[in-house]
This record gives sequence, C-alpha cells and structure tokens, in this order.
Amino acid sequence: RCRRTALAEPRGAMLLLEASIWLPIAFMAGSVAGSASLDALHVALIAAALFVLLAAGEVRQRRRQAAFESGRVLGLDVAEQLLRPGGISARTRALLQDIDARTWLDTTLKKAWRRYQRNMSAWLQSWLEINVSDSIVATLPGFVKSVAWSRVELGDAPPTILRCVPVRVHNPNALVLELKVEYHSSLQIAADLALRTGLGIPVTVPILLKELQLSGTLRVEVDLVERRPWAGTVSLSFTTQPALDFALSLVGAVDLAQAPLLGNALRSALHDCLAQQMTWPQRLELPLERWAHPLDAAPRMADGVLRVRLLCAQRLPAADMTGYSNAFVVLSVGDSVAQTAV
Repeated sequence: RCRRTALAEPRGAMLLLEASIWLPIAFMAGSVAGSASLDALHVALIAAALFVLLAAGEVRQRRRQAAFESGRVLGLDVAEQLLRPGGISARTRALLQDIDARTWLDTTLKKAWRRYQRNMSAWLQSWLEINVSDSIVATLPGFVKSVAWSRVELGDAPPTILRCVPVRVHNPNALVLELKVEYHSSLQIAADLALRTGLGIPVTVPILLKELQLSGTLRVEVDLVERRPWAGTVSLSFTTQPALDFALSLVGAVDLAQAPLLGNALRSALHDCLAQQMTWPQRLELPLERWAHPLDAAPRMADGVLRVRLLCAQRLPAADMTGYSNAFVVLSVGDSVAQTAV
C-alpha cells in the first residue's frame, strides 16, 4: 500500500523534493566556482556531471526496488496473489494450482513408493502369474510350454506426473484423478520359459524383462478410509492403451530379439498382453490398507499361483472285469475341489 502511494504522488511534490536536493548542490557548486575563479562554462559542465552521476544512481536504485518487488510477488507471496482478486490472470492461477498439485502428488508418490516398494513387487509378481502367464502361452508357438515369473524388482524411481486433473464423483469417500504420467524405470522382471523338445525333455530358458518405459493417461481411484494410510484400495487403469516399450534378453546373454521366431513372438505377446491388462475396463488394484496393517484379519489376495500338472499313474488295481481301471484324480485344497476326466 505504501509503495502504491509513493508511485502515485503528484508531479508537483516530486519537483519540490528534487528542488530540495538540488538547491544545496547548486549553492556548493557556485561557492566552489567563485573561489576558483571559473567561468560560467566550467560551472555548467561541473553541474551537468553531478546531475548525470546522481541520476544514474537513482535509476539503479529504482531498478533494484523493481527487481525486489518482482521477486517478492513471484517467489514469496504466491498464496497472497492467488487470493487477491485480479492479482494474476486466470491462466497463471490455473498453472500455479496445477504445479502445486503435481508437486504434492510427486512428493506423496515418492514416499509411498519407498514405503510399499517391496509389497508392490510381490503383488506385481502374483498379478503376472494370474493375469499374464496363460494369455502369453496361448499366443506363443506350440513349443512354448509355460512361463513362470521368478523375480520382480520395481526399482527406486516412481513414475513422473506431468499433469493432474481431478474428476468429480458423487461418492464422498472416493478420490478420482486423471494423471498424465511417464515411467522410465529400472524395473527388472525375471522369468523361466519352458520349451518342449523332440526328446520329451523340457528345456528352461531364463529371460529378463528390463528398461520398461510407458506413458499415457492414468485414471486413479482411491477409496478413502479413516485410518492411516487414509487410502484403502487404489485402482489404476489407463484410459487408452499406453505407449509401452521394454528390453527383453536372455539372462547373461544377448538380446532375445535376435532370435527370429521366439524373440519376436515373445516380445509381441508380452507387449499386447501387458497393454491390454492395464487399460480400462481392466484395473490394477493395490490394497494399501492391507499392506499398512498386515496383522489385521481382513481377507487376503492370493500371494501366488499353485500349478499342479498330472503326468501319469502307475500300478493301478484292476477295478473292471476287463482288467482295466477307469481312473481319475480328485484334488482338494480347502473348500475347492477339482476332478480330472476318466
């Protein structure tokens, strides 16, 4: 307020202030000129030099003050400017609000990533077993028998949030955001690829998926709860298929893409399956509340997949009059029962 008043002072007051400064200077200059017996030209030159020096100093002072005011407005008083009507433009206000939201989300994501990194790695390995393994084998050549995921490491770097748009929903206990994200990760996923051979002996080929990169618009739905970490389940899904790329190689060997048949087929199958499983209406659901309170008696998701393969039966008793047996196998785990064909 004081600064605005000073800038709005009338010109007459400024002239009086300048006269009060220049009158003593002129008097001193006249005294010096009289004692040194200088003519009027020399006196005028001395006065002009003094005027230039003082004017330059005043200009520097005003520039310093303007720079200080600009830095104060843009640096320290952003909140004050946002609250002041007409302080900044609507576009600048929206930009500052978006930067503030992305900064908060980036900070929260980094802390959550460090806190739940091990849980997310184990969850991702289980998710791959349940949702990806069979789909990949079904699209690969017939000599591929199975895929087993042995190790998943997410790495230390979380995705980068480029844009944040809140979505209005009627549920007061839900938070929905659409985030434009990029992920240049140090993710490493190790798997064992079982191949059929003509000799009937399966061959296991270890593969490594690494250097995963993806980008797209991610829809995030958070169920809010009344205890830490204040989020029960976080559902993730891309609104459209994300741009996805990765490197695929044999463990300790060259790039698997150099194998013409298997490399290209495996890479294409992994790319299509991962992109489809991460895109709406499919969802990735992270149980943050269960991870934060592992001792609670809440129902748990599967930690893995148990695969039982029936090979053969020997020394079966003759149950029929013909001397043969119509054998079958019954497998029960808890309340679940499965039976093979005869």
